[in-house]
Amino acid sequence: MEFVYFAEESIDFGLFQIRKFSIEELNTILRNEINKVFYPWAYIDELYKLANYWFICVTVPQYELILSHSIKIKPGAEVEIIEPIEINYTKYPKPLESILKYLTLFRWEQIARAGEFNFNIPLILQIKESLLSSPNNAPELLFLETEIVEDPNTHKEFEVPIIKFYLDASETVQFKKFINDIKNILDNLKIENKWRFLEIAQNYLIKAFFSEGLEQLLWHITVIEALLGEEKQGITEYLAKRIATILGSTEREKKKLRKDFKKLYDFRSALVHGRSIKETDTTHLYYARSFARRLLLWFLHYLNAIQTGLPKDKSDEDIPEREDLLKLIDLDKNSRIRMRWMIDKIPEDFPNVSEWKE
Repeated sequence: MEFVYFAEESIDFGLFQIRKFSIEELNTILRNEINKVFYPWAYIDELYKLANYWFICVTVPQYELILSHSIKIKPGAEVEIIEPIEINYTKYPKPLESILKYLTLFRWEQIARAGEFNFNIPLILQIKESLLSSPNNAPELLFLETEIVEDPNTHKEFEVPIIKFYLDASETVQFKKFINDIKNILDNLKIENKWRFLEIAQNYLIKAFFSEGLEQLLWHITVIEALLGEEKQGITEYLAKRIATILGSTEREKKKLRKDFKKLYDFRSALVHGRSIKETDTTHLYYARSFARRLLLWFLHYLNAIQTGLPKDKSDEDIPEREDLLKLIDLDKNSRIRMRWMIDKIPEDFPNVSEWKE
């Protein structure tokens, strides 16, 4: 993980770990000295540089790291081979992408240097269990972003990684709690077919997180539309109102949220429809990132609360559709309070109640 500093050298989340390794540990894990003799293309000359970084560590079966398709062809048959199109949201292997759905929900944009919203994963080290397997080529370390600092005591200069996200002891504790809480929700949440939109939004948030420039703005808006959008007239107004309802606490906050989103969406519309746009700055990117991340985080809690309240013997009909979820958001607070007791009192076959018509 490039640009990140944690106050702890090892953080265990069960399914994966985030940790630093000493030079000695890296030398052993990567079999670097063995590679120097038998696999020189895999030998890492400046191994000490990697000891300054935290790694996302995940163990997966070897086959999960290989993308392959098999096509059966009858003897003598002439066929046109059509490869299925893989939907890739990042350049990373799927096992790593599945971990990023937790990490990208953290509030990186709130603790970063101005204008920086995402950490980077510049290289992947794949360690194969079998000693008979040839190791991969050594990673290129020249692309790691560093800066030169001076030791105040010795006045010697040395190279260190650039840190954009500095999590002190308190923030590291908050980070651990947040990831564990989100992991518990996502691991327990049953994304039924009716809630597939949530998975789509998650994937586009990951894609947005690792995109650059205005591209990340477009993908963040896609996250918002996957959660709250509908094919209807006046969609900008609907989106702005729903965002304000979800994220705003006071009328003043809601008014500002509606205004900020409309400006952002107008900018996005001008961009995708080829209209001339004014010069932009990182403010647009910040709002797009903040809206998308916070809305997706809210939706996770929303669906988790609904799933918890569903009857144990639920059928597919008991699971609310996405449209039902949005209608509930559109109701104002007083309407929701009134509807709560009204729904408990009316018959199940409402409004087509035969006894009421005779």
